[in-house]
Amino acid sequence: MEKQLLIVEMLPYTMLEIRTTESVPVSKFSPRTYLQRYFQLMPKPAMVAFTWGFALSAAAAVRKKMWAFKDDVKNHVFASAAVGAVVSAMRNNFASGISIGLASLVLGTFWQYARVSENGLTGMVVQPTSAGIWGGPLIWKAFQWGDHEVPKERY
Repeated sequence: MEKQLLIVEMLPYTMLEIRTTESVPVSKFSPRTYLQRYFQLMPKPAMVAFTWGFALSAAAAVRKKMWAFKDDVKNHVFASAAVGAVVSAMRNNFASGISIGLASLVLGTFWQYARVSENGLTGMVVQPTSAGIWGGPLIWKAFQWGDHEVPKERY
């Protein structure tokens, strides 16, 4: 899925790059020159995407072997560090590696919480009588949402 998404995202990026930098003159523009420029631009984003995906999976696998299975934000910390190191090495610029690493950490954190949240980002409106997976009925009672009683039965 990640690879197909990268291929689709690179199509408009290639066209914008050709138009802004004029790397392919208008007189020589054809589907063949477009694809040639597309494959010239592809290695760096593909390498970053591969690094992020591999590091994310490796972090989860290593943490699973050492401790119980962990599917949390810490995997994104390790993946972002790997992405930052790869970008820093590719560009020979430490500051850009830190910046890209932090950006991927923020986006990965949002993605992780959207994945594990009760309704996700594009799901239904949050139910006001629910305290989510982190709270439970005591939080619900503390905020006095409704007139229902908290069940006293324990299972």
